[in-house]
Amino acid sequence: MTNEELQEYTTSHERQLEFRDSWAKDGFYYTIDANMIEVDGGPAAMIEVKVFKRVQGGSILYGNGFAMEERNLSEFNRFHYFATAQTKAISRALASIGIGIDKNLATIEDVTINADTIVVEQKKARRNGLPKVVSVEDTLLRLRVKHEIVDGQYVVTSTKLKDKTQEVLKRYGFKKNTDGKLTAPVPKEIKDDREQL
Repeated sequence: MTNEELQEYTTSHERQLEFRDSWAKDGFYYTIDANMIEVDGGPAAMIEVKVFKRVQGGSILYGNGFAMEERNLSEFNRFHYFATAQTKAISRALASIGIGIDKNLATIEDVTINADTIVVEQKKARRNGLPKVVSVEDTLLRLRVKHEIVDGQYVVTSTKLKDKTQEVLKRYGFKKNTDGKLTAPVPKEIKDDREQL
């Protein structure tokens, strides 16, 4: 892959920073479950990371991610297989709740290490039809964008949006109005539901 193509992928570090800076403040946290297993006669690390949100009276599971790394897979893994598996599992868990997916679900680390496998998996996913975000409302919630509905329009009230967040919103029909705010029409079915309330 070229350097330009690699720029299309988020790093695990970027996902973890976004989690720490935004999500953790809203009561989200993650746990790490690590196990040593044997694969083809050699040690391997199997990691599961679960992302929870604290709510009154407990916590709710929001997403999770798995990773496995074999010690004998490469010279690098000989000393770093456990840390590599942990980093991948954390990144995958954070992606499962929507962090850093506006570029791609895979991280740059996944792509550089497993480029051939990912290409095959992406082709399979396209053939089978990946689940898509259902609505503009879901997209706004997943991107954690503050908004309101005014005169049949979604109006983004968040003051600081990352460029990549703005790109995603534009794909969902958001345009800047005369006040410089991003807006998009509310679908008719949502308007009808709200009028009945």
